Amino acid sequence: MTVLAVTDKVIELALSSEFKDFEDGIQYFTATESGIKKLLTRNLKDYRVAEISVMTAEQLLKAKK
Repeated sequence: MTVLAVTDKVIELALSSEFKDFEDGIQYFTATESGIKKLLTRNLKDYRVAEISVMTAEQLLKAKK
């Protein structure tokens, strides 16, 4: 596991984004700015504007089978 930095750019992107939940925007832009291609969440509906793959842990485990 790696802890990613939340930068000023990430905060600015989250504030100016279409994400309704600020914290979701921070998580999303921290991931995208770090080159992450998949994001795991329990709440898919909050990431409808995402341009990377967003899935639940259960979906990821099913895909690995």
